[in-house]
Amino acid sequence: MKTAKLKLGLAALVVSGICSGLFAAQGPFESKSDKELVDMAGKVAPEQVPDYRMELYKRTKHMNPVQRKKFYDKVMASADKNTANMTMEDFGKRMEAIHAAMKARIAKMTRAQFKASGLFMPMGPHGHGMGPFGPFGPFACHCGEHHNPHNSPKPSH
Repeated sequence: MKTAKLKLGLAALVVSGICSGLFAAQGPFESKSDKELVDMAGKVAPEQVPDYRMELYKRTKHMNPVQRKKFYDKVMASADKNTANMTMEDFGKRMEAIHAAMKARIAKMTRAQFKASGLFMPMGPHGHGMGPFGPFGPFACHCGEHHNPHNSPKPSH
């Protein structure tokens, strides 16, 4: 009888451990609605921004381009609204903290994880180029159309 209770107790412990492990693996933003994610733009603690951006990427991956643009427009408008009253000094500190958190998170990823994370998101105006944390830095788009101040053709050598 004692062994049956011991086995039952051990089984309950294993099941609870598995369940807590599954819930712990779930990110802090997966349970949020799209509206909640939009509303929290600009309010997310810098150390949680990588998870936040990965969740945004997961949500938009299955949207068509028009829906994706509308969603990101809402996110950007909310972020602008939520940071509008920050001093430039505070905003700069926030951006530095976000950059450090992104860099630390990416450093721990494999290349495959990085690619799947969405943290490389194309941010160029033509839908190509790497985002500020991609391998080529903030000016990864090399099309020459928008980086040239006079939009004149590049001289040939």
